[in-house]
Amino acid sequence: MAANDAYEALFPQRVELGNAMHWLFGPGRKLVVNWEAEVTSDVARMRGICAHFGNPPAGISLLAELQNDPDFARLWLRREVSYDRPVDEPQYIYTASGPVSVTMQLQSLPAQKDLLQLCVGVVRPYRVPALTPGARTDPI
Repeated sequence: MAANDAYEALFPQRVELGNAMHWLFGPGRKLVVNWEAEVTSDVARMRGICAHFGNPPAGISLLAELQNDPDFARLWLRREVSYDRPVDEPQYIYTASGPVSVTMQLQSLPAQKDLLQLCVGVVRPYRVPALTPGARTDPI
């Protein structure tokens, strides 16, 4: 992983850990506002990415590393599959100055690019997660 300083400040240790999934099931547990919803979605995306690339060695290795985490195992065994993160699905992160909403777009790159994903994020004021699909949210 590589990132600019703003990303590293927002997601401390994420680059150091080398994979967003390691971060989510490690330091991210305390920094992601709606951790359960976030990891449920991200595990489904991991499953989709692994399937898309034919269970690449990097995916198999990551699965082997995470399978002993009871939360990861529970979510993996749901067999849910998804792909890219929708633009309107923000990630909610605790920061030193309070929570923020991070709107991200992931772009998967072709297999010949070593399973890379480009992530572009925009930090916005925190918005309470919608309780119903399609509902608008208001800033705090």
